[in-house]
Amino acid sequence: TKMRPLVARHPRIHAESQNLIVGCSTLTIFLPNTAGAQESLPNPSIDSVIVDVDQQGTPGCVLWIVKDGTLVYFRGYGLADLDSKVPIGAETVFAVGSRTKQFTAAAVLKASLQGHLSLDDDIRTWLPEFPEYERPITVRHLVHHSSGIRDVVQLMAVGDLPADMNVEQILALLARQRALNFLPGESILYSNGGYALLALIVERATGLTIDGYLQREFFGPLDMAHTQYGEREERVQSRATGYRIDEDQVHPVLREDGVPGILTDSHDMARWISALESDQMGQPGFRDAMLQRGVLNSGDSTHYAFGLDRMVYRGVPVYRHGGAGGGFRAGMAVYPEDDLAMFAMCNLGQLDAVQRLWQVTEILLGDRLEAEESQPSTPYQMMHPPPPGEPPLLSADELGEFAGRYYGPELGVDFMVRVEREGLRVGPEGWMRPMVPLAIDMFGQGPGWAEIRFQRDEQGLITGFIMDIGRVSGLIFERLNER
Repeated sequence: TKMRPLVARHPRIHAESQNLIVGCSTLTIFLPNTAGAQESLPNPSIDSVIVDVDQQGTPGCVLWIVKDGTLVYFRGYGLADLDSKVPIGAETVFAVGSRTKQFTAAAVLKASLQGHLSLDDDIRTWLPEFPEYERPITVRHLVHHSSGIRDVVQLMAVGDLPADMNVEQILALLARQRALNFLPGESILYSNGGYALLALIVERATGLTIDGYLQREFFGPLDMAHTQYGEREERVQSRATGYRIDEDQVHPVLREDGVPGILTDSHDMARWISALESDQMGQPGFRDAMLQRGVLNSGDSTHYAFGLDRMVYRGVPVYRHGGAGGGFRAGMAVYPEDDLAMFAMCNLGQLDAVQRLWQVTEILLGDRLEAEESQPSTPYQMMHPPPPGEPPLLSADELGEFAGRYYGPELGVDFMVRVEREGLRVGPEGWMRPMVPLAIDMFGQGPGWAEIRFQRDEQGLITGFIMDIGRVSGLIFERLNER
């Protein structure tokens, strides 16, 4: 495949230059010579990372590696679409899931620098429909996942709500939530809902759709002609189909799961990452601003910057992010001290792109990595751990006391509670899950993944229950009169 040149990080690389207009300023983008790519790295070792998907007739991945501003490795593995047998290549368009967050965060940052909004705005300035909680939530809280807002993907899953909700519907769902997971700025908990709200804030502050604003400020100037935010009326050319494996069979995923996101190809993704790392995003210092960590009320810094996760991997600084949804997986990692960047995009939900990039890191930076410390696995942290001791053994009659129909006003759905063997089955029709007794009036699923605590009135009658599940704490359910 003939590749478009990439944006180089340093002008010292032998390159030709191209002028791009961004706003009222002109950028000089250095485009490296990609001749000889794949010659300087141990290709067989890197190929081995995705050898299990390098087969005839399967979905697959694309993997790019840029070193010192030069493309040094590219390869597509598998098929973009199983029906048409089109192979995955540099022009194949993927959905990138939560990797969309860095694009949303870049739009928020640019809009703040242009004076459309302030990072310290109360979000109700732009989202007056949102409830007023004990403390105001700011735009900055949303950026750094410190808002306490419940995760919208989790809410949609537990309520068995439509997976193709638009942003306005997501806002309505989040606005029905009576409480937060924690007070704004007190902690950090990943929230897809927070970033859905950020996209809507950008739209209301700039007067453009989030896709239109990104096109004007970034995608157009960076020549990212095959990148867009969300769906458009016309079908995207060269778009891969997302797949998942169910019962050992590969099935296409017919709709995106959850929040709308970025669609892009490898050329455009390489341009985006290289422009960010070279601080050529339209304003000097933009890269450093994107990498600014969040700060909690305690003064402690968080690991999460502007849509980018900053960490030290076995002694080596890296900023990275993964994404998943709709039968797609994606990951990127940039090692600034090593002038090394890589990304992978896959069209099979079971292919962990992030894990594959860690394996590539082992190959390329093995001599720089510190020894990996073995850590014992720990169970999921329960919101309200049960008291010590054996859980109660309940008879069918005792379990029957909890059975009935309950209404969740924050989800707008009914939940059924039914007796099943030695426990309960809880959830909306079509999403009922087994729950086992953990303590008096407390049931759970798995190692603390989901738990419910039944509430009683002064007469001891059950009036409802509170649910904690994943990134959602304190969901209210009220018992209906019927049994």
